[in-house]
Amino acid sequence: MKIENDVLKVLLERAKSGDKKAVSEIIDLFNGYIIKEALRYKIPSMELEDLVQYGYLTVLKCIKSYKLGSNSFYGYVIMGIKNNFNYMVRKHKVNRVVYYDNEIVDIMGTDEFSLEEHIMIYEDVKWLRDTIDKLIKEEQELIKCYFLEGVKLVNYAKAKGVPYPTMLYRKNELLKKLKRSYFKNK
Repeated sequence: MKIENDVLKVLLERAKSGDKKAVSEIIDLFNGYIIKEALRYKIPSMELEDLVQYGYLTVLKCIKSYKLGSNSFYGYVIMGIKNNFNYMVRKHKVNRVVYYDNEIVDIMGTDEFSLEEHIMIYEDVKWLRDTIDKLIKEEQELIKCYFLEGVKLVNYAKAKGVPYPTMLYRKNELLKKLKRSYFKNK
């Protein structure tokens, strides 16, 4: 349900000044869209209701940060909702990565692995930690920046003052070294 821009402007002004009824009316405008978007995303640790609540929070954030008189509020909120749902997916993926400092490995959720698989993953992570500890400092830093922090290799190469092809070669050699060590251990 779309309303006239003048009415929306008045609602926004009231909402920004703290009128809860105006905030509720604005949220109601986007309720259908929030539910539609929430149905598109499947995040194992979140229910549909959680995603809908996250959408409502996004609308509240948009109300607070929107500058009256700038571009379309509808477009602003819709992009905000899409971006925040996408952020949730990315954030969830990051939480599924096995980090070097973690004690507990949670790659795909507790329901999807048996006890034996958890033990095997734990042993692999333990092996990886021990192996990384034995690497030289430059190799450890490359692993930390590129694989754990997500720094692009080209940016990492620039920061180190090394040509990109050289850094790409080093990364590939490091992966081969880890792979050889892994299969040698198994």
